[in-house]
Amino acid sequence: MSRAAQHRFRLTTPGRRVMRAPKPDVVLGVLESLPRDGTALLGSMDEAEVYIQVWLRPDGTYQLETRQGSVNTHEQTRTVSRERVAAAFTGWLEEHSGDGDDGWRTPFRWNQIGSSL
Repeated sequence: MSRAAQHRFRLTTPGRRVMRAPKPDVVLGVLESLPRDGTALLGSMDEAEVYIQVWLRPDGTYQLETRQGSVNTHEQTRTVSRERVAAAFTGWLEEHSGDGDDGWRTPFRWNQIGSSL
């Protein structure tokens, strides 16, 4: 991933700490240390409402959401696998940096939730 492309993203961590231009290993570290009921959001600094976020629910499941701009593109899925969440975050970062595609989405069953907000 090019350094210039990395500057287009920000990572918001538990406690609302914001990191600009997060490297993939930093993103993975945040996800590995995510506390129950904690959230992390990786978003574009160039495009409003373009992000991937996760909530580690109190029951230990991960609620993963992504949005590509409009409310109609807001989707959600759940998983018990931290590894799948980590792969989704790194895949999203690669896709939106121009270094990958949307294949990271394939392991999940996504539900469109934009109309329910």
